Amino acid sequence: MKTFFKTASLATICVSFAGNVLAQQSLPLSLEQMFELAETQNRDLAVMDLAVSEAEEGIQVAKSGRLPDLDVNLAVSYLGNANVFAREWKDFQVAHLPHFGNNFAFEASQIIYSGGAVTASIDLAKMKRKMALLSKEEMRENVRLMLAGCYLQLCQLQNEQKVYEQNIAQTQQLIDEINAKHAQGVALKNDVTRHELQLKGYELALTQISNNREVLNHQLVIALALSEDTHIEVNPLALIQEGKDTTKEQAIASSERDVTQSEQAWQSEVPIAQLYGTAQAQALLESMKEIYGILLLVAIGAWLFAALFHPAIRPINLFHPLFTTIRSSLSMDMLKKMRAEKRSE
Repeated sequence: MKTFFKTASLATICVSFAGNVLAQQSLPLSLEQMFELAETQNRDLAVMDLAVSEAEEGIQVAKSGRLPDLDVNLAVSYLGNANVFAREWKDFQVAHLPHFGNNFAFEASQIIYSGGAVTASIDLAKMKRKMALLSKEEMRENVRLMLAGCYLQLCQLQNEQKVYEQNIAQTQQLIDEINAKHAQGVALKNDVTRHELQLKGYELALTQISNNREVLNHQLVIALALSEDTHIEVNPLALIQEGKDTTKEQAIASSERDVTQSEQAWQSEVPIAQLYGTAQAQALLESMKEIYGILLLVAIGAWLFAALFHPAIRPINLFHPLFTTIRSSLSMDMLKKMRAEKRSE
């Protein structure tokens, strides 16, 4: 009798769960279909689209600063006659004035030089548009990452739900068999209680999985801007097949790109004679560089050797000459002067 009530309660739970699912609007979606729906219906992406449109309008407004400003003003007036009084309110007179008047003004202005303010405002507006596009792309990636995470979690929970349902069915069958053995006195009551406790654990886990699926479904419904009674159905096998197709397409695209690059390299290949001449010129240039370096090192070594054994040519002696150098230079000057005097005599 207890087994009958337990079976009836489990059937009631399953029927109520199935009734809730059927009451909702089932919508099978793949991951790519979710991405496409998010592009058109996600509220965050719609806000980012408005921000991009606003930035583009800002560019047009900034560019309008280069256009001339036109101002037209038209006014029409009416004046009545003037009443003139003398002192003590005597000698009343009426002065007739022109009644109708008009005023027409037309003003045109054009910015000739603003110090780059208009160009800077246009560049700033373009930078704002670029930032809006980057923000939109970041938001798109975040939305897709969230959708992919929820989709994968739904796939996992769906598989777990199938496993727990099978475990519940097997455990219920095992409890029925143990109850029959207990009625015959072959099994103990503890065995029945232990498997019933295990069955309750499976039912609790199934309820938690169902609640988690409802939470994830609610998140997806909000992200895709669907009706609240929509129940999204996922297909893990389609996801695997979609991943295989995507991998195959990427491999084909990569191979085609490699073939195109190889063809372009073959078409732009340099003739062998030209390559040989270029290699020879490069080798000759490298040899000349080595010879120039060796000659430079020899010259530096010779100068150092001469500076060590001939103090007169040391660099410091150019600023602080030796006494012998001064004396020899003075004697040479005196001899030149004496010879010049003798020649003059």
